[in-house]
Amino acid sequence: MMAQEFTLHGKVVDENNQPLEFAIVSVASQGKTAVTSLKGDYSLKLHSADSVVVKFSYIGFKTKTKVAEKTARKTNPAGGTSRSIHHPR
Repeated sequence: MMAQEFTLHGKVVDENNQPLEFAIVSVASQGKTAVTSLKGDYSLKLHSADSVVVKFSYIGFKTKTKVAEKTARKTNPAGGTSRSIHHPR
């Protein structure tokens, strides 16, 4: 029996809601990493789990870690598919 997979997807933006291209999105527990597109979009195929810890990083910005929970319809990281990485203060 094969494990079920699901897709975690979203968009990485800065504090001005501008897309961040080439940001790193990773789920270390599953050894999965993606790089955002020119529009800040990412997609990761993951093994079924109730939740995963997702790390968002970008040069010059503070790294963010969020928990993504699988719902009946889709995976929704921290309440939305769009994750912001804010500049450290």
